[in-house]
Amino acid sequence: MPYFHHRYNYTWLNERAVETALALEVLGDHAGQDVLEIGNVLGHYVPVDHLVVDKYEVAPGVLNADAADLEIDGRFDLILCISTLEHVGLDEEVKDPLKASRAVTRLQSLLKPGGMLWITHPVGYNLDLDRQIRVGEVSFTRLRALRRDDFRNRWHEVPVDDVWSAQYDRLLYTAHGIVVAEYVAPAAA
Repeated sequence: MPYFHHRYNYTWLNERAVETALALEVLGDHAGQDVLEIGNVLGHYVPVDHLVVDKYEVAPGVLNADAADLEIDGRFDLILCISTLEHVGLDEEVKDPLKASRAVTRLQSLLKPGGMLWITHPVGYNLDLDRQIRVGEVSFTRLRALRRDDFRNRWHEVPVDDVWSAQYDRLLYTAHGIVVAEYVAPAAA
């Protein structure tokens, strides 16, 4: 899959190169369906016609609400979170290491039967969430991982166990490893 290249946020220098490309593919697979995006990300790169929720970013068409306490009518075929959940409970006045996992549970409850929660998680940014995903305290149907080859700035799919040691670069604000997590809601009985 080609990397996503855009001037905004210098995607070619960070994880957005792969996250955005993957997210747009998943979004395309759900064309015409009910989609919710947590964190205003894709709208910076492409026009979007789905509901976007972001606690802090004020923008046209963006609902300002907290993902962990989201009260919203309707259910969704797809909920996307691109490098967003790692901020929940960490980059807030009151630190809460379990808040991101509560947000995942809340978002899972907003899925239609057979609907998918799809997130990218930069490893090393929120160590509490890293651990919760790694040991299965936050439940997903499938985990995949990508790791950056620092010498050539290329991303490679790796076994999930091989990504947890990736360091997050706080100077350049960029990840060297990401987990792509998917949860598919049980089908209706």
